[in-house]
Amino acid sequence: MNTRVLTLLLGSALALTLALLFNPAVAQAADRHVSPGGSDAANDCLNAATPCETIAHAVSVAVAADRIVLDANTFTAQNVVIDKELVVVGAGKTQTYVDAAPGFRHFIIRDDPAASSPPQVRFKDLTLQNGDVANAATGVFENGGSILVEASNVFVSILHARLRGNTAVAGGAVAFTDGNASTMNVVHSGLKHNLATGPGGAVYCDSCGGIEVHESNLIDNLAGSLGGAIFTEQSTLLVRGSTVSDNSADNGGAIYDLQGEVTVKGTTLDNNYADSTSVGGGGAIFSTGTVYVVRTTLSHNT
Repeated sequence: MNTRVLTLLLGSALALTLALLFNPAVAQAADRHVSPGGSDAANDCLNAATPCETIAHAVSVAVAADRIVLDANTFTAQNVVIDKELVVVGAGKTQTYVDAAPGFRHFIIRDDPAASSPPQVRFKDLTLQNGDVANAATGVFENGGSILVEASNVFVSILHARLRGNTAVAGGAVAFTDGNASTMNVVHSGLKHNLATGPGGAVYCDSCGGIEVHESNLIDNLAGSLGGAIFTEQSTLLVRGSTVSDNSADNGGAIYDLQGEVTVKGTTLDNNYADSTSVGGGGAIFSTGTVYVVRTTLSHNT
């Protein structure tokens, strides 16, 4: 082998070894196991045979890039703060259920002050249900019935999951605090039966970094004002290969966009309803920005 190539390979191997030794986030990344029959007492959740009892404890002992592994069971979460890169993964969306304690959401995502790059928080193979913060403390705390993204620059991913039956003032399932640069992808997932008494029956994004929905179902969500399924303002929204149906709001039965950009591709928007007769309307989509609709079926929207 060429001496220069060998030297480069040895140098790379040494650098990787040092990274593993001295970077805790790399060296300690692991699965943290949770089961309702477990115990949090003096438990780091690393042994699947002796799991922790609560999601909150597992998150508190986890380090960046760990996975919070939930078994096939029903859990309760109450405003669990995630401020590091994590994956929260269940045994399947029809096997792992996470309820919110009465009057609370499941998760609040906040910035990691130690992160050198935007962290990623993923929710996978589970159902987040029954969060309700519509009557919580005043202000932003009432937003995001399941997930509230307070972090200024984080990537949120919802994969093979369901968010259903959640309630808030804005963003029945997910809300971003106004003006942060965080982004979210929803992939092979369902956002169903969520309620916002204000805007964004399922999702509320005011000047966030952008939202993408791929091959997912947004069905039977209700907003008391704008955007039965999704509300966006000065943001980008992509909906691709999805079904958006039976959502309702005063304006923008499925989607309400204010001064942003909406792209809908290969999607079905069916039976969405805007009940305002005075201002706006838009049974399927209402926008004051730019809208691109490609290879998409719009039917029975009123």
